[in-house]
Amino acid sequence: MFQLQVDISKRGAQLLRPGGNMVYSTCSLDPTENEAVIAELLRQCPWLELVDIDDSKVEGLTWHRGLTVWEQIDEEGNIAEDRTSVPFYKPQYDPPSEQDILDVLPYCRRLYPADNNTGGFFVAMLHHREEATPEGVARTFVDKLANRKAESGWEPRQLEAPPNNRHTVLQASDEEIQEVLEQCQLNKTDYSWWRRGKRMAIAPQIVYDRIWSKQTPNKRGNRWPAGSFHPLQVLHVGLPAFVVKGGRWRARQESIPLIYPHLCDEILVIDEAMLQRLLRDEAPTREEFAEAYETELSSGALLVRVNHSTGDLIISAWCGTRITLMLDKAERRLLEIRLGMEEEE
Repeated sequence: MFQLQVDISKRGAQLLRPGGNMVYSTCSLDPTENEAVIAELLRQCPWLELVDIDDSKVEGLTWHRGLTVWEQIDEEGNIAEDRTSVPFYKPQYDPPSEQDILDVLPYCRRLYPADNNTGGFFVAMLHHREEATPEGVARTFVDKLANRKAESGWEPRQLEAPPNNRHTVLQASDEEIQEVLEQCQLNKTDYSWWRRGKRMAIAPQIVYDRIWSKQTPNKRGNRWPAGSFHPLQVLHVGLPAFVVKGGRWRARQESIPLIYPHLCDEILVIDEAMLQRLLRDEAPTREEFAEAYETELSSGALLVRVNHSTGDLIISAWCGTRITLMLDKAERRLLEIRLGMEEEE
């Protein structure tokens, strides 16, 4: 896979902005797919430098430094006496001859299965040196920009983003975010919020800062405006965490682990027996449910909490004429197993 991995990582390097970092990682321990790829990448992309990884970021793992010496192996797994007998052999498969590359290969990290009871992994971090690209843009744009700016009187043109349609991903408004927070019993979060049709997704703030709010140069050097994901073809940004029905927002069950730290303390606590009734589709009436827990219920999304010996359970439900769970078959099955209902049967 050497050539494919070089091609993919080189494309990533060409799209990396000055000052940016790129991680190259594989689940292979073969140096031909790892250190040899990094060496070739440093040859072809002189604006990159290999970064020594901070071990404190992976405290508790036993790591090994990248290799500077290795052998070629034939199809039987033996050390090849004649390197040309290695399938698809290229000189780039061998340890580099350049001393400057040999000096930095130990900055790579190797993770061996026997050390941490894990799979085997290789990790290298590469940095786009800002001084290497004073144009301030990814390398893929440099030549085009330089050539066009050399043309008399030419300046980059501001393009218009295409019109929105029902599939367009848009930044959620403050009003929409507030509706979700209130209806799903959440405190304010530091996520960025994205609306697509009937779904609301949440993502790290970096999505807004690095992608949405930035102008994007095209291959001619002109620029698409900020405030749009165009020309990216984005289906969902982050996790589609909420869905709207009848003007009411509810949290999807798969989003609970992510939004758990932001849940309000006032979430209704129910007992395990009631949860088991709901899992059996007994669907108590709204009046029965409200009376059992001395509360008032309005139509729409409902989150309930069950204090369980394995940890708090937060369940997405719906309050209509009756109370029902908003879980798919797999989610129900996992919850039944956790509650020991399988053993009861």
